[in-house]
Amino acid sequence: MEIKELIKKKGKFSQAEIDFIIAEGAKYGIMPPKRTGCVNCWRDMAIEVAYAMRQADPKPKAHRLRGDAARHGVVFRGRIITNDTIDDDWEWMQSNGFPKQLLEDAED
Repeated sequence: MEIKELIKKKGKFSQAEIDFIIAEGAKYGIMPPKRTGCVNCWRDMAIEVAYAMRQADPKPKAHRLRGDAARHGVVFRGRIITNDTIDDDWEWMQSNGFPKQLLEDAED
């Protein structure tokens, strides 16, 4: 079971799903709602748990494309570069003068 699936779920939560949300919330100090019959209260708790999980385990900053380049990718000197492949191509991009204005983490 995944928290993201529970956030998108429509309708009532099963007891197993509620138990899962409570168990995950306990890991991050999130208390269950007082109104146990409220469907939206459980969904709100699942959102709080997902936010706490994200804050507890931040992803390391990676090189990312920005704007249209991020959505569609870029063809640079015959090579297709997307956010999925940018880490593999990073050294090649640096040695071939990839335009820094297309990057989110551009410091220059």
